[in-house]
Amino acid sequence: MSTKTLLTGFAIFLILFTAGLWYSQTRAYYYDVNGLESVEINGQPVAVADYRGIDADTSPIKMRACFTLTGALPADVAETTEAEPLIAPPQFDCFDARRIEADLHDGTARALLAARNQPYGIDRIIALYPDNRAYMWRMINECGKATFDGNEPPASCPPKPDSE
Repeated sequence: MSTKTLLTGFAIFLILFTAGLWYSQTRAYYYDVNGLESVEINGQPVAVADYRGIDADTSPIKMRACFTLTGALPADVAETTEAEPLIAPPQFDCFDARRIEADLHDGTARALLAARNQPYGIDRIIALYPDNRAYMWRMINECGKATFDGNEPPASCPPKPDSE
């Protein structure tokens, strides 16, 4: 086999592998979730408009959403300083994690803890702006970080359910 044939074959393999890897990381597994009329915050439905979201069954932290909050927040909703928006795939252009993170940092938006440990080790966060624009994502919390690393969770964490 000549060097030219070997290098051509390797280049074709590399291009196909790279394309497959890119597709599996940014397009595959995601599905659209659009048109929801409410989101759950602290176990209570809160009305929303213009809901646009993505999710995946392969990981609980792939969910991202953009919407406008039209209903009243529950009185007991907690704010959090632990919010770190995760980058969304390029095709989901309404969710700009870097902008959201900067806005949370400078106080332009506030981070709300919509649900804790649902599923275990994962929190659902909402970044809320004064004009009621909102962005939602899931992120790993301290219980999940410890558990997923094979360590005992901190004492502040609830016991892990046997079914998960």
